[in-house]
Amino acid sequence: MTSVLGQVIQFSLQASPASWAGLFDHLEVWRSSLGADGPYMEMTAESWLPPTIPADLYGQSPPPVPVTGAQVAVSGLSLSLLLDETTALTVTFTGTNPLTFHQAATQIATQCGGLVTAFVWTDGRMVLVAKEPGNKAILRITGGDAAPLLGLPTTEPDTVAYGKDSRIELLTSQQIYPFVDFHGDSSFWYKTRFLQASSGNVSDYSLPFSVNSSSIVDPSKVIVGTLDLVDARGVAVENREISISVKFGGNVIGAVGVIPRDIRGLTDENGHVEFPLLRGLQITMAIAGTQLVRDITVPADPTLPNFNLLDPGVGGNDVFQVQVPNVDFVVRRSL
Repeated sequence: MTSVLGQVIQFSLQASPASWAGLFDHLEVWRSSLGADGPYMEMTAESWLPPTIPADLYGQSPPPVPVTGAQVAVSGLSLSLLLDETTALTVTFTGTNPLTFHQAATQIATQCGGLVTAFVWTDGRMVLVAKEPGNKAILRITGGDAAPLLGLPTTEPDTVAYGKDSRIELLTSQQIYPFVDFHGDSSFWYKTRFLQASSGNVSDYSLPFSVNSSSIVDPSKVIVGTLDLVDARGVAVENREISISVKFGGNVIGAVGVIPRDIRGLTDENGHVEFPLLRGLQITMAIAGTQLVRDITVPADPTLPNFNLLDPGVGGNDVFQVQVPNVDFVVRRSL
């Protein structure tokens, strides 16, 4: 049996108040173990939650009137569970066959000594819930001939459940938020999304990022360069490639050397793209399909959380001079 314990990975998530103020108040964190294209599962929830099987019933309480459920011949059979990859629990069902799902759930809770509870959901499914909340906690079904009779999964990944952390509350006085994945992996991908808790309104997802694509320098030394593109009708230009290249000048940030490397990104459905960049760097930005190429000095002002890559104040030497028409307008965009 292979352990599902992973690496402890610490993230510094950047959420500038300009991106969410007045629209959202919480940040969700999602993870994919199968690549950048997903599928993704949320690692956060409205409140801290314990590992739950099946996965679509996280946060659900037992029905006020217990559900009897189906009758199954599980007396004499067993169910094997593992908590946090350290505590093995074995439930051996007793009594006269057949037992109802409710009777089986009661025996699971009793024999696990409160470390795992069980109940029957309104649709008749058996639900297992570990005691401890948070994404550090793990509940795993490791075997037992009773599992399939109780409608419980028997193959991974459905046999493994992780707890969830509370969604991150956003503060106007803060732009960097720490988050820890206690069971991560260098191959995993992550993305975030803003949420308005009272209404349920959500933003678009961020671009996927991995451990390998995350910055290892102090987050205060990073600023986000943004760009928004529209066509002549004012319609957002989606999937336009923007490239950033670093001019090599022997730059050192703390004890970390910065070498030339092209960074590319595509505009999203709102014509928007973002690049985390080290403050003070000399870079060149180019927009595919145009002849616009800019030499840019990334702002070093530590009070600025982000900047516009087309701001005339940060660049020059455009093949075509960046034009800023004197037109009054307001753009409202949900991030």
